[in-house]
Amino acid sequence: MGLTSGVSDEFLEALYVGRWMTGQEVLAEANAERAKSGGKKKVPEGSLYPTLLRLEDDGLIEMETFEKTGRPGRPGRRYRITANGQRTVDASRAYAMAMGGAFS
Repeated sequence: MGLTSGVSDEFLEALYVGRWMTGQEVLAEANAERAKSGGKKKVPEGSLYPTLLRLEDDGLIEMETFEKTGRPGRPGRRYRITANGQRTVDASRAYAMAMGGAFS
């Protein structure tokens, strides 16, 4: 009962802390979690923004823009999990536990 895909699961888990994170922070957190669970491959960087956009479209995360300090021009973007996203992660964790596995 994955959320949508393994990478989506990893990004939602990274955002589960509930604070605003830039895309690069989400990617770094997902890779750190993958390494802790014994994964040797990194999350593909090319999947980051398309996956974040899909998660936003699904109402699982929200995005806001911000002015980058010292870098005028294009605004930065940061992301945070929504209440619906938290419920989705909680349900996936409960399902994994019921099936005898661990959601990571």
